Order: sequence, then C-alpha cells, then structure tokens
Amino acid sequence: MKLGGSRVQIAGPTAAFATIVAGIIAKKGMDGLVIATVIAGIILILMGVFRLGGLIKYMHSMEELHKRCEEKGVKLVFSHVNEQPYKTMEKSGFIEKVGKDNFRPHIDDALEWASKLSESVKSEV
Repeated sequence: MKLGGSRVQIAGPTAAFATIVAGIIAKKGMDGLVIATVIAGIILILMGVFRLGGLIKYMHSMEELHKRCEEKGVKLVFSHVNEQPYKTMEKSGFIEKVGKDNFRPHIDDALEWASKLSESVKSEV
C-alpha cells in the first residue's frame, strides 16, 4: 500500500544535506565532495580529541535562552558555574555575549548583582 510521495523523494534533515552535497558536486565535482568529507571527518576527530562535544551539545540551547531573554529585556545571571562548563562557554563566546559580570562565584553574590541590575533598570524607567 502506497500512501503518497515517490520512491526518490527526500525530506527532513536529509533534504537539507542533499542540497549541500549537490552544491559541492556542482561547483567542485566529486573530488571536491571527497575533500569536503575528509575535512569534516578531521574536524570531528579534533573535536573529540579536544573534548569539544559539549560545545555542540549544549551551547545552542544556552544561546537560544540568552536570545529569548534578551528579546524580553531579561538579564541572565549565573552562579557557581563549574570550571569545565565555564571553559566551554568561554570558548564558544557565550560569556562575552552574556557579559562576564553576569557570572558570579556564589549565589549571594549573584542575588546582590541581580538586585543592582534590577535597581538600574527601575531608575531608567
């Protein structure tokens, strides 16, 4: 029983990838595709060696949260971020986006900083 479509239809993530592959083949030929594949593999291996998997796994969510908060005028303040996540956020440029002042060593410090931010917003209004 056939519900629709065709045997050569491409959909979902594969469709986006197929257009990239087709573009590489159209501009650089099959040799270009092989080179691009090898380079992508090398990049993945290096990311594994340098343990940058967390960068891909979590940073998109953090950046999306920051973007949504920024759109609504909400400041993010972080407290007691462990060393490894902090390094990952630093490498990705996330700390620079959020502001280094918004990363505090202890919860009391973070609450005090959030209070100061709140007061500065009230005085602007």
